[in-house]
Amino acid sequence: MSFIAHLLPLLLLVFVPSTVAGDDHLSPSLDYNPVVSNQESGALPSLVEDLDEPDEDVVPSDGSAPHEVFWTVVEESTPQQIAESWGLRVSQLLKLNPELPRDGKVAAGTQLLVYRYDPEHPTRSIERPDNGRMWNGVPLPDGPNWLSKSHRFQWGSEVTVTGLLELFAAYGEAYPDGQPIRVGDLSRRKGGEIARRHESHRSGRDVDLSYFTLGEFDPVDEPPITPENLDLEKTWFLIDALLKSGKVQVIFVDKSLQVALNDYVKPLYTKDELAMLFEYPARVHSHRAVIQHWRNHADHLHVRFICEPGNWRCRGHGEWGE
Repeated sequence: MSFIAHLLPLLLLVFVPSTVAGDDHLSPSLDYNPVVSNQESGALPSLVEDLDEPDEDVVPSDGSAPHEVFWTVVEESTPQQIAESWGLRVSQLLKLNPELPRDGKVAAGTQLLVYRYDPEHPTRSIERPDNGRMWNGVPLPDGPNWLSKSHRFQWGSEVTVTGLLELFAAYGEAYPDGQPIRVGDLSRRKGGEIARRHESHRSGRDVDLSYFTLGEFDPVDEPPITPENLDLEKTWFLIDALLKSGKVQVIFVDKSLQVALNDYVKPLYTKDELAMLFEYPARVHSHRAVIQHWRNHADHLHVRFICEPGNWRCRGHGEWGE
């Protein structure tokens, strides 16, 4: 199936207004139909305590998300420190790991269970990404092809976490020696505001990912991203894989980088197809593109995933891409 054939259903998910306020702002008030947003992708439950009750009409999990998530302690820590680093209560960590002493320290190299699947309590994205919350989130595990920024803020819905794991696996297969993907914030375990870090990221459907750059990879310092040092091949692979998954609602990329990516893939698509992909360079229908500009996305791209199937409490867009 062609890329555009994959993309057409996604265009039904993005109802972007035709007016642009100034040069850097899109109206956050979007008409949205949650029925259109809810594509088949499953729903995942969460942790052992503090669970919220599911709605009866939500489609059960398809089992594609992790049933258990283990984590290896990096440096000697107390159970309190470990629980806080994952956004858990100490009682939850101890229930998942009964052998763990409440007092004392846990040695580096110890493998701990930080999440267990509970089929009776599926994930819920509640309301909009800018004013919502999440029930029973699932954590993003560690893996070989990506670097996590903060486990405390890397909880998401099953749609989000499964979509990311599929992306990372595809990237690792295509680029076994490639630089890892830097993963920024998703959401808190129960959603809601992440201090002053974001306007959105509140309902388990948003994630920040690094762009790829040319040259040597530095795991600590990220260079400023420009059209000249952007690794167009790998960055487009990432975006293309996300769009083909059918799980993505919109991707926010700075307009200067959109133009560079547009030029890179121009030989592959017609003008109309490019307008369906990129908001910039501006064209007749580019306000409906699935890749949109939003301020402060020159150093990372922002992916918003769709709602869980059958979840009528989930709403599409709020404040666009903060």
